Amino acid sequence: MQIREPAVANQFYPGDRAMLKQDILRYLASAEFSEDVLDKLKGQVKGLIVPHAGYLYSGGVAGHGFKLLKKLDRDVEWKVVLIGLSHSVPFNGGPVFPDGAWKTPLGEVAVRDIRSEVGAGEDDDLFLNIPEAHTDEHSLEVQLPFLQVCLNRFVVYPLALSSVRPDFLAERLAEFVSREDVLLVVSSDLSHFLPYEEALDVDRETVEGIVGMNIEKVIEKGDACGLKGILASMFLAEKFGWKPVALDYKNSGDTAGDRDRVVGYTSIAFL
Repeated sequence: MQIREPAVANQFYPGDRAMLKQDILRYLASAEFSEDVLDKLKGQVKGLIVPHAGYLYSGGVAGHGFKLLKKLDRDVEWKVVLIGLSHSVPFNGGPVFPDGAWKTPLGEVAVRDIRSEVGAGEDDDLFLNIPEAHTDEHSLEVQLPFLQVCLNRFVVYPLALSSVRPDFLAERLAEFVSREDVLLVVSSDLSHFLPYEEALDVDRETVEGIVGMNIEKVIEKGDACGLKGILASMFLAEKFGWKPVALDYKNSGDTAGDRDRVVGYTSIAFL
């Protein structure tokens, strides 16, 4: 069984167990929804788009998405398809991780190779056997402590995307994701290093495209580092009739102060 040690504890989030849990509980408690959003939160959450920056920057926004998981049946062992990206290792496809565990300061998370669930062999051209692509990648790791606090029982099926067709990925995932005990979590920030006001406009276009289920608009104008995962989630939402709801938006100018070059963050739920 392969074990992955934390790569970004004490960088993206606290490495101390008590401090980490306290921070996450604070983000969840402070996540409040407007009356308009509450009116749209009908049905069970099936998927999330959440940010993956350091918690100081995006933890509060992520809390709005993960808070919905607190309402799920705690007796179910949820299967979480966790889609991030590779920031440093380029390739064609989506590396999986073999059956094993990923550690965080809150304990171990059971991890499974998604190929066993989607009928993919060891030489599959989409689901790649490149576990080292996950070694230093933060986009998936930072979501684990939130899952550990919000779900009682779960296993994670991680994918780190690089160059991949989102419609092909969605087609391959569809049967597995359609199961009642499967959740989809897509890890993505929005625009990067734009001036504050420009970022607001650019990110508004991206979020409106997602919530409006305008796939062509998101392909053409969407600005997000995890765009492939976002588009895959939209193809799945289109196939299964999931309803997207925007839960929160902020950028690093709102959360960290510097407005000269900001990064955008959103939480969006699929119900």
